[in-house]
Amino acid sequence: FDITVEDEARPEDIAKRTKRDEVASSAVTIASDLQQITKFMKYFRLRENRNFATISSTESRIWWFSALDSLCVVLVAVVQVYAIQALFTAKRTRL
Repeated sequence: FDITVEDEARPEDIAKRTKRDEVASSAVTIASDLQQITKFMKYFRLRENRNFATISSTESRIWWFSALDSLCVVLVAVVQVYAIQALFTAKRTRL
């Protein structure tokens, strides 16, 4: 969570107003860039964590669906074996 103020003075404006030398101006620019990089890194780290949770949830659902699907295939195979066996088993009748 990051709050920025729109009215705050930018480092470039401060450097121009105070007539700092070139080295001080470069230091302010570098500090500003580092702050921006840190902000992006936090954002991407949060996205990565959120997406990892989504992937873990999806992976769990896929595993349970595959297990259920495999169980259904085995169950259908067993039913088919007994159905075919019943068709070819001759019932003997006594006369």
